[in-house]
Amino acid sequence: MTVLAAVGVGLAVLAWKPSPGWVVATRLHRTVQLPRTRLAGGAIVALGPVAGAVAVSMRPALLLVAGVGTGVAVFALRRWRRARRRAAAARREAEVCELVLVLAAALRAGLPAPTALAQVAREFPMLLPVAHAARLGGDVPGALHHQSRGEGGSALARLSAAWKVAETSGAPLAAVLDRLTVTEREERDVRREVEAGVAPARATAVLMATLPVFGLLLGSGLGGDPVHLILDNLLVAGVVAVGVALACLGVWWIDRIADGAERGAA
Repeated sequence: MTVLAAVGVGLAVLAWKPSPGWVVATRLHRTVQLPRTRLAGGAIVALGPVAGAVAVSMRPALLLVAGVGTGVAVFALRRWRRARRRAAAARREAEVCELVLVLAAALRAGLPAPTALAQVAREFPMLLPVAHAARLGGDVPGALHHQSRGEGGSALARLSAAWKVAETSGAPLAAVLDRLTVTEREERDVRREVEAGVAPARATAVLMATLPVFGLLLGSGLGGDPVHLILDNLLVAGVVAVGVALACLGVWWIDRIADGAERGAA
């Protein structure tokens, strides 16, 4: 047990290795936030061997079930984070579509481009660096392209391209942005239709993956003790582990197909 604990601590130190930025900030005596994910990973690595030794000495099936539960938790967390990123990207693209509409209206009203950008930036803070670049006579398409980095930035990238086309061709910027607004709305409608089409598939996959839990509850309600059977019988626990792995694989496969459809509509 002592050897396992020492090995776990050593692995934790390796897993917790901080990022270069965190090291530099620490040496400069700046207030920094501890890297929680690295600390959590180090704690898991450190306690894993000890917990594993205890579980193996007591109940091998319990260790298997605990490992499966941890894997399911990690899978669910990663899926939740992907869903949050998709939602954030959709919100940002909708905001950019509205931004282009307001900017085109300001330009049609006769405002110069720097003034229009400064006015629109009050409502849409993401345009503040772009408005600053326009006020200084800088590269507005370049500033827009820089702001397009990250989730949901494709709409800003298209705005940057449209702005550059208007500058190089001499076309009225308001007319170019009007056309861009129409295009963005059409693409947004297509994306919404695709998202609505794949949402039932995602929900069905999750429902099918959670059905075994209801089976356990039903067995307990009928007077059985399926949980005790799983925790005490390594063969049964192995079958459950395979079933859970296949269920997670099915959810991942459906998500992959749905993500591909959404990317194709983008």
